[in-house]
Amino acid sequence: MKKMPASLKKHIRNEKARIRRDISDLDQQKKLIADLTKKYSDKNEGNGTVQPGDK
Repeated sequence: MKKMPASLKKHIRNEKARIRRDISDLDQQKKLIADLTKKYSDKNEGNGTVQPGDK
């Protein structure tokens, strides 16, 4: 896997914090965080030009 840009790491970190803050159910938190990291780790393996707004 290629190294993630600092801006993408910051976006993921902020989203994880938002999920932890807004969702009280621990199982749902874990699922959403796993989905978030999977979403960006899959895309980052490609050409290395992933932006936080990409879907």
